[in-house]
Amino acid sequence: MKLGSALRALRRLGILLRLAWPGRALARSRGEEDRALAHRALSDLLGQAGGISLKVGQTMASTSGTREFDSLIDGIEPRPLFEMRPVLEQAYGVQLDTVFTHLDKSAAAASLSQVHRGQLADGSEVAVKVRYPEIHTAVEMELRVAGLTPGVGAVKRFGFDLGSHKRLFKRNMDRELDYLSEAHHQQRFRSQLEVPGLAVPRAFLAACRKQVLVQSWEDGVRLADAASWPKRDRLALARTLMSTLFASFFVLGEIHADPNPGNYFVRR
Repeated sequence: MKLGSALRALRRLGILLRLAWPGRALARSRGEEDRALAHRALSDLLGQAGGISLKVGQTMASTSGTREFDSLIDGIEPRPLFEMRPVLEQAYGVQLDTVFTHLDKSAAAASLSQVHRGQLADGSEVAVKVRYPEIHTAVEMELRVAGLTPGVGAVKRFGFDLGSHKRLFKRNMDRELDYLSEAHHQQRFRSQLEVPGLAVPRAFLAACRKQVLVQSWEDGVRLADAASWPKRDRLALARTLMSTLFASFFVLGEIHADPNPGNYFVRR
């Protein structure tokens, strides 16, 4: 391992070890105020960690019943464009201006990547999802730490095959980090799933790379913003969401496997 990679791995390990402290405080908390403080501390660290840790935090935002993790859905600070530009130019092997006539600074950041609005040379308005530099190394580090988890306690008592679970998780993460594969899945989803009210963005396959997903730009608002819509509009949205779930599962045989609220935009 090169010195730079070793230093990044150590820095990553330090962040992961720090996650244990608010987790311990949460386990020992006795009152609502103590739990809220521990939740906020844990949320801050998960946001700093990114990668798998941040994905865990986004899941907690949807399932924990508390508000402390909500910022992990749409409150992550995007990185400046100059940090992401080398990733794009390395992916395309040419100057960025050759591919895009313009590319805006990001307004949406996630656990593995961030999204920029841009325009292709042919005039198409697109959303450009760019994988963070070094995120592959960060995920590998987290998976190595997870690999140290011992098969003891309930895992051993109930005969849980932890090794197979870790291998499956690694395969899934490898697939999730491959945006070219995601683009092909998205195109299949778009061409074979017909649900009234559902808009699946078109993937521009010629512009997609393993670390870059380029799709048509779709305007919309966050799912939470629809809570203030009139009842008729909320019922129409609910029908579209439920129809998408059932049609994708029973007709197409595939479902959206990362359904945190930050992955949906809605419009009337």
